[in-house]
Amino acid sequence: MILGSSSVNIQTIGPAPWMALPETQAVITALEVRGFKGCARFVGGCVRNTLMGKPIDDIDIATTLTPDQVIEALAEAGLRAIPTGVDHGTVTALSGGKPYEITTLRRDVSTDGRRAVVAFTQDWDQDAERRDFRFNALYVDLDGRLYDPTGEGVNDAREGRVVFVGDPMMRIREDYLRILRFFRFHAWYGKGEADQAALAACKALKGMVQGRAAERTQKELLKLLAADDPRGALRLMAATSVLSSILPFVKSLARFEGLLTIETEQLYENDCELRLAALIPEDVAVAEQMAERLRLSNALKDRLVEAVGKSPRIVSWMSPREARRAVYALGVKTFTDRIKLAWAGAERSSTTPQWRGLLALAESWTPPPFPLTGEDVLKAGVPKGPMVGEVMREVEIWWIDQDFIEDKFSAIERSRPWPRAWRSERPGMKIGLIETGAPPQPLRPAFGSYPDMFQALLGPGHQYQTFDVQAGDLPAAPRDCDAYVVTGSSAGVYEDLPWIAPLKGFLRAAKGQAALVGVCFGHQIMAEAFGGRVVKSDKGWGVGLARYAIAEIAPWMDAGGGVAIPASHQDQVVDLPPGARVLAGSAFTPFGVLAYDDQPAISMQFHPEFDPAYAAALIEARRGTRYTDPQADAAIASLSAPNDRARVGAWIESFLTQATKA
Repeated sequence: MILGSSSVNIQTIGPAPWMALPETQAVITALEVRGFKGCARFVGGCVRNTLMGKPIDDIDIATTLTPDQVIEALAEAGLRAIPTGVDHGTVTALSGGKPYEITTLRRDVSTDGRRAVVAFTQDWDQDAERRDFRFNALYVDLDGRLYDPTGEGVNDAREGRVVFVGDPMMRIREDYLRILRFFRFHAWYGKGEADQAALAACKALKGMVQGRAAERTQKELLKLLAADDPRGALRLMAATSVLSSILPFVKSLARFEGLLTIETEQLYENDCELRLAALIPEDVAVAEQMAERLRLSNALKDRLVEAVGKSPRIVSWMSPREARRAVYALGVKTFTDRIKLAWAGAERSSTTPQWRGLLALAESWTPPPFPLTGEDVLKAGVPKGPMVGEVMREVEIWWIDQDFIEDKFSAIERSRPWPRAWRSERPGMKIGLIETGAPPQPLRPAFGSYPDMFQALLGPGHQYQTFDVQAGDLPAAPRDCDAYVVTGSSAGVYEDLPWIAPLKGFLRAAKGQAALVGVCFGHQIMAEAFGGRVVKSDKGWGVGLARYAIAEIAPWMDAGGGVAIPASHQDQVVDLPPGARVLAGSAFTPFGVLAYDDQPAISMQFHPEFDPAYAAALIEARRGTRYTDPQADAAIASLSAPNDRARVGAWIESFLTQATKA
């Protein structure tokens, strides 16, 4: 045992390097000159960490001198004194630019769970009695002699035990945030099982942590999360309900533990802020509530809110192209945060190479500057005013969709206002979206419905109305809308489903009454309704990025050559309806894009409304059921190439504009 100040000392810590620093020696010498040899001793973390073989951060000193005497002693030695907490006995000395916190020995007069009224004392044992943990109540003089008033502080330090000084309930009632300090010190220094008496006291008094100073709570929590491995401490906090008392938003530790596993296995630096984000669900509102509850800085609040955002959706199978889009939209820091959080929440360890690859892409790719300026847009013929900003936003969307093409000429050409001239001359169209299917349920929160996707493709300048045909909802009359878009579906047009025959009947009734556009299933059911034939093709699935050659350029198309668009189909049109002609196709899909001579109608087998991220997510959702692993992998890989979604979207809008102009 290392005995108290009035007893014989039988152990030393030797000449620790930090004790031999000239700056340290100067401070102790100044105090001893003013008082007496031994009137000042090192205390707390510097002593504890030396015994534990851990790095030393701060050097704190306890002394029998009063604060006024400390200030006089430092001044006489030519050292600067800063009265950082004189009322509580603390003065900070600056020696060689290094801060040393010097505190007069104290005893508590009264406490209220937040702050204490203290009196100065000459008794080292009284000073030790008011400290939190036994290994923090250790003192060392300049010669390295250890003083252990509790008799167990040295053993606690060497064995990794976090034990309160005296009665844990009493220590906690003096300062309720000692509950969080207990778990913090256990995270940093604890080994083996936690002290049961301390746990029981923390659990019994957990409710008193609520409403304490938010800044102190935040500081303790972030320090705890900065430990090398705070998982054990967080589990104890959850088991004692301390965690729910300070962070009621935390429902599971799974993602937090997943992040710690990734950091450990991949040798990533500890990130206490991201660990905090991993504790809460992917909910921006919850992140904002937690930031308010803990009084986080604006910078940390913004980081947490952005880290738990859901759009764009982050998945391991993102193509490099989609990853670049996400980096451009989010910034490298937020993208990296979301990657790590998504990785931490993933169940498949086999995806580790994909996650690492996405992080590497973010670190190595620098988003290029948008090549178009307002002056370029004005020179392209767009009138000065709000339309300049609108055009720039639309061209930027196209530029991003082209994978940040380094072609300023193409961007300028894209800005030319001919497609928008129609909009300025007439109000937007009323477009009926005939919804024939829906994305798989797990994908809907991130990607929305098929009508949502078409609205994003065609833009906000129109009035949209959705008709859920599977629920029996069809327009009362074809002229209720200027045009109709028939969406994709997992159903087959040849299936005996109750809604298919009424839909075919409506399409026939709408012939010549409204403009029609069909996509995938819509392409197929239009062909069937107007006299063609559709079968389940023996070619199998067409999935991934489909490339069609242009057979004929219609008036609403540009002359840019073939197109590449995400596709997902097994059924195909095999007999053309009367009056239909082929505008584009491939060897796999000969009748890829059709136009009808006897009515304002077009259709296409691929999916211009599918963002590649959704196309990849859909493939992943069907992996092993509709597609083999090699098929899925190849299809997802193909989606990383540039596509022509924006271009085909412009075709559709131009067609509808021309078809409804009259």
